[in-house]
Amino acid sequence: MRLDRSWPIIIIGYFAVQILLRTLMGGALGLDEAQAILDSREYAWGYGPQPPLFNWLQHTIFLVMGESVFSLSLLKNALLCLTYLSLYALLRTTFDRTQSGLATISLMLLPQISWESQRALTHSVMATTSVMVTALVFWLLNQRRSLAWYVLFGLAVGLGCLSKFNYAIVPVALLFAGLTLPDMRATVANWRLAVSGFVAALVLFNPVAWILENRDLALSSTQKFELQQDQGVVSTALAGVSEYFLAAALFFILALVVLGLLRLRYGVRPEEEAAQPALLLKLLVRTIIIAAALTLALVLFSGVTNVKDRWLQPVLVLAAPALVLWTLPRLSAVGHIRLAQVVAMLALVVLVALPVNMLYGTPRKPSYSAAPIAALTERIAEEYPQARFVYSYNGWLAGNIAYKQPGWTVLTPDRIPLGFELPDEFVLVWSPENSPFAGATARAFNEQFKDVYALGDKTSFSAAYRFRGDARPFTAAFVRAGMSNQQ
Repeated sequence: MRLDRSWPIIIIGYFAVQILLRTLMGGALGLDEAQAILDSREYAWGYGPQPPLFNWLQHTIFLVMGESVFSLSLLKNALLCLTYLSLYALLRTTFDRTQSGLATISLMLLPQISWESQRALTHSVMATTSVMVTALVFWLLNQRRSLAWYVLFGLAVGLGCLSKFNYAIVPVALLFAGLTLPDMRATVANWRLAVSGFVAALVLFNPVAWILENRDLALSSTQKFELQQDQGVVSTALAGVSEYFLAAALFFILALVVLGLLRLRYGVRPEEEAAQPALLLKLLVRTIIIAAALTLALVLFSGVTNVKDRWLQPVLVLAAPALVLWTLPRLSAVGHIRLAQVVAMLALVVLVALPVNMLYGTPRKPSYSAAPIAALTERIAEEYPQARFVYSYNGWLAGNIAYKQPGWTVLTPDRIPLGFELPDEFVLVWSPENSPFAGATARAFNEQFKDVYALGDKTSFSAAYRFRGDARPFTAAFVRAGMSNQQ
C-alpha cells in the first residue's frame, strides 16, 4: 500500500482538519466545552468530581492562546492525535507499517473514539490518551528495564490517574498481564517497580489530599452510577451486569460487524496456521481481558446499575487494534485495502456529519452550539449594565456566559471561591425559562447567601436557535439579586 509510510502524516492531517472545522463553526459551547471553561481558569489540585490533569493542560493553553473555541478544540484534538500516534509507535515495535497503520486507524471503528470523543468528551479523551501512552511506556520498559524507564512508567501512571479515575484499572491489568507472560515476568517482578509506585504516589499526593478535604465535591457525581442500596443483592447484580454487557456491546458492535464481514468476504487461511501470536498481541489481549474482568467485578461489588459505554472507553480501547491484528493475517491483500477504505469512509462521514450535528442538532432537539448565548448576554447587560456577577445552577449555561462575557464573574453552586467578597448585586440566570433550573437556581442561591440578597422581578428571554427557525425557540430567564438593605 502506498500509505505505508504516511500514517503519522495522515493522522496529524485528519485532526488538523477537525480543529479547523470546529473553529470555523464557532457558536455556543457544548456541555463539556462549557465545563472546561469553568474548570480551567486556574491551576488547582482539584476542581470537582473529575481529576485535574485535563484542566491543567487546558488552562495552560488558555494562558498562551486565550479562551476560545480554537483553544478548546486544539487540546482535544491534540490528545486524540497523540492517542493514535502512541498506538502506532507501540505497534511499530513489533508489526510492519501496514499492519500497524491499519490497526491504529481501526480506532475509528469505535464510535466512542471516532464520534463521541469529537462531539462531546474531554476527561475521557484525556484518559484514553493516558492509556495509550502508558501501554507504550510499559512495553518499552519491558525491552530496556532501566531505572529511568521505571521512573517514566511511574510518572505515566500517576498522571494517568489524574486524567480519569477509571484509568487506574489499566496499569493494574498491564502488570497482571505481564506476570502471566514468561517473557515479561522479570519486568514486573523487579524491585525497580517500587520506584514506579513511589513516583506515582508523589504525583498523586496533593490531588488525593484535596479529594480527602473536599469529599462532597469530589463525590458529587456518583449519583449518575445509580448505586442501589435498598434493592436485593441479586437484582442489583443482575442489573449491573446486564448494563455492563450492553455498554460493552455498544462499544464493540461496529468493529465486530466490519471485521466479521471482511473476514467472510476476503478471508484466507493464514500462511502459518500454527504460528504463535506476537508477544505484544498477547499482552494486549490479556490486558483487555483482565481490565474487563476487573471492571465487571467493580460493577458487581459497588452496586452500580448504570453503565455507559463511554465509561468503558479507557478500559476497552485497546480491543479494536487487537482484533484487527488478529484478523489481518486472515484477510487477503484486497481485504486489507477494503478495511482501509471502510475506515476512510467513516472518517469522511464524521467530517461531514459532525458539523451538521453541531450546527443543526437533530430534528427533535437543536444543537447546544446553536443556542443564542451572545444575544442572551447582551440582553442581560442591557437590563443590568452595572451587574458583573452571574449565578446559575446550570453549568452549561454558566460556562457559555463566562465564555461570551470574560469580564463577568460567573458562579455556580459548587464554584464559590474561598474568601469570595459579596458584590452589591448578582444576576441569577437559568434556561429553559420554565424548567427545574429556575427553582434549583433560586434555592441554591438562597442556601449559599442566606438572607443577604432579595430577588427582583423575572425577565424573560426568547430567541431562535442558529439555523433552526423550525424549532421551538431557546428560552431563558434572569432576575436581579440585590443586597437586602438596598431594596
